[in-house]
Amino acid sequence: MLVAWGQSLDNLHDVTMFSGLAAINCWGITTQKLHLAGFAEVRHFAILPSIDDARWFIPLDSPAVSSGAFSLYAPFRMSARLKNLGVRLAARSGLPFWYRDRICIAYRDLPPVERTLNGLFDCPTRLALSTGAPGPLARRKPTVAVLTPCGKTIALAKLAVTPISERLLKHEATILGALGSRTDAPSIAPHLVLGRDVGGRFVVVQTPVIGHPTHPDLTPAHYRFLERLRGHVWKPVGATALVDSWRVSTESAQNSAAILGRALLTLNGVSLPTTVVHGDFAPWNLRKRGGEVLAFDWENAVLDGLPLVDEFHHLLVVGHLLKKWTVDQAVDCLQALAAKRPLGLRPSEVRALACCHVVGYSTHLIEHGHDDRHPMLAWYRELGARLDGDTETWEAA
Repeated sequence: MLVAWGQSLDNLHDVTMFSGLAAINCWGITTQKLHLAGFAEVRHFAILPSIDDARWFIPLDSPAVSSGAFSLYAPFRMSARLKNLGVRLAARSGLPFWYRDRICIAYRDLPPVERTLNGLFDCPTRLALSTGAPGPLARRKPTVAVLTPCGKTIALAKLAVTPISERLLKHEATILGALGSRTDAPSIAPHLVLGRDVGGRFVVVQTPVIGHPTHPDLTPAHYRFLERLRGHVWKPVGATALVDSWRVSTESAQNSAAILGRALLTLNGVSLPTTVVHGDFAPWNLRKRGGEVLAFDWENAVLDGLPLVDEFHHLLVVGHLLKKWTVDQAVDCLQALAAKRPLGLRPSEVRALACCHVVGYSTHLIEHGHDDRHPMLAWYRELGARLDGDTETWEAA
């Protein structure tokens, strides 16, 4: 592929030597000229927020398609949602003032991924691309929105670009396939459309989760969602796949393994209903539609998990990131939950289960590239130490 920057087609090398062209800010290169040069397929994208921080590639086929492509970005905070709405309205106007940089992609034949996506649907489609959420590159997974000519998103595709992202996407495909076999799956998760290798790259295609942002606090709709994840078979806590994963993830961290061991000792003899655990049950992965909560991004899910874990996660991650809780406030919240004796558990057993989750999530943060200097990891580690050591207060409750 020939890559050009700020040039005209006449100033480029002999384009007949190349199977594709990526022209960045080459404003004089038009679709017509590229067709005459032998490129059968031509796509134009706005690059947002800029070429220096290229996170979204918005198709410029029409104002409706451009506006609809912003479904890739669904911010949770109100200020970001208002900005997103403003840019969508600007894109709908058809005027080019809402972007500064653009790229034209031209090829003589459709690449395998786009050809496969087009073949899944009965109408012409256009694609919008997100490079993935910020974080370690090894875990990043570009996401593609599949759009109709009127700008409606009919599917989302995730592309594996590293061995780690391939493992995560294969796991998500397995989870969505298992949820799809449940009669209530349409009310809780996307439908798996495709999960296989395409042109040497693993691709997961799923239906979009359409709805409104959820409330940052847990509501009855959240609890109804979590109840639907709970099974009817009870088993010992230590015999679940989730606990096995915690044991494996803490093997190389002696202190974390010791805390987990003491918590599991408290839970010895306790049985709970097997539960599907989402693994990142947080407002930015949820939508509300028709009064019910739905979730997407199931790549961290566990089919053989434990109840309360997703509830712990939602309370703590919202408390830390959005409400700026201290560790003392987090402990107070967990103690208030334990006082309700959920599932008949004693407060000390709720403490132990919460301690297991906190230790497990700490190792998850480490696996995602966070080190001891990261404030979120430091906060979770301090919370884990408090839950591990402050047993008397819980026992008294």
